[in-house]
Amino acid sequence: MLLTDAEQLCAPAGQGAAPEATAAGGAFEALAGLMDKSLLTRIETDGRTRLYMLETVRAYGQERLMECGQAQLALRRHRAWYLRLAARAGLSYGSSAQASWLRRLRVEHANLRQIVTSPPPPGEPAETLLHACLGFWLHCLTSANVGEGAGWMRRILERHPRPPSPETTVLWCQAVWVAGFLLLLQGDYDSAQEVITRGEGALADMPAANGTVASGLADQSTPEELTAAFLQLRALPALFAGETETAVKYTEASLATGQWSDALLTREQCVAQLGFAAVMQGDHARSTALLEQALKMSEARGEVWHRCYLLWALGCVSEVDLDVSRSTSWAGVI
Repeated sequence: MLLTDAEQLCAPAGQGAAPEATAAGGAFEALAGLMDKSLLTRIETDGRTRLYMLETVRAYGQERLMECGQAQLALRRHRAWYLRLAARAGLSYGSSAQASWLRRLRVEHANLRQIVTSPPPPGEPAETLLHACLGFWLHCLTSANVGEGAGWMRRILERHPRPPSPETTVLWCQAVWVAGFLLLLQGDYDSAQEVITRGEGALADMPAANGTVASGLADQSTPEELTAAFLQLRALPALFAGETETAVKYTEASLATGQWSDALLTREQCVAQLGFAAVMQGDHARSTALLEQALKMSEARGEVWHRCYLLWALGCVSEVDLDVSRSTSWAGVI
């Protein structure tokens, strides 16, 4: 856990969310005392201080919390903190802050696992966890935790098999998109198609008034953006199977909506998918043009994930072209 996180979580009740130094001053002194006694280990990583605790010390601390009746409060504060962290990270995925947030979540994976796998406390609104789902998809992909992330999303959708309320339909569909994405990458196409169909059905059943309300929320996608995102997802299994005509059909339908979620990177991914389909069809010139177009989109936003794999893809296409050129040259010689 980062020292700054620990200061906020251990501050007196009611001050945990306050940014002022005075709110966590007493907590810092207490943490410093634990470090002096070697009950906490301090490690500097990327200019930040992280705190580590032996499992035996952790177990002892949990016993003491239970004895003084503070265990549930501590768990609630820990859960609320990391749910907010995941939600904030998810909103950054289409921006220049993407890389720093992905690095941040990578070292917090154990904390994320705990908040997803532990039962929610009584009275916690369903949307609290649904908001956090936006942070899981790219984190689980880039940290090599796709299988675990798919398991998380299965658990969440088992807990919330349908929107908890009409007002949370778009938020629930956003979580469904995350589930569909991770399930597809895990190779569970049947489950992915099932949840995507449920998400599309929930969007189709939304009254117009609900869509208007949801569109005004800055911390989630709009119904139109999610419609495009689901179409983009439907293209992926076809692309994986080499069914390029089907992949292109869904991808172009997604682009035709004219609505693309920044956090879900829908437009860039669609253009890249058309590029991948083109190279599979043997049209390397079109593929290169499309991949370069997607790369420019990524660079303009300062986003790094697409940029990384698009550069790799362009390198692969160039290598294929080079091999073809070599073959042609050798054919002339022979």
